[in-house]
Amino acid sequence: MNDVALTQTSAVQSLRATGLRGKELWRGAMEVRRDHVAGALPLLLRTDGHTPWWVVLSGEGMFSELVALLCMILVIPLIIAPACWYP
Repeated sequence: MNDVALTQTSAVQSLRATGLRGKELWRGAMEVRRDHVAGALPLLLRTDGHTPWWVVLSGEGMFSELVALLCMILVIPLIIAPACWYP
């Protein structure tokens, strides 16, 4: 999550350098967030090919990936808000 937060903040600063401000900057940052979330989705579907799906879906790894995905969805807007509206 720490890497995602730093990458997201860096993306906001890069978008700010292009001249985006306010709501436009927020929209651009949220597009980057969607890319982060989309990149995390394949991690939920990984399997070694030998383990049954029901074991994968009920395992601790699946729970931790779901928690990380939920954090990305909920926490990133809290991270990018100050970066968008404060210089």
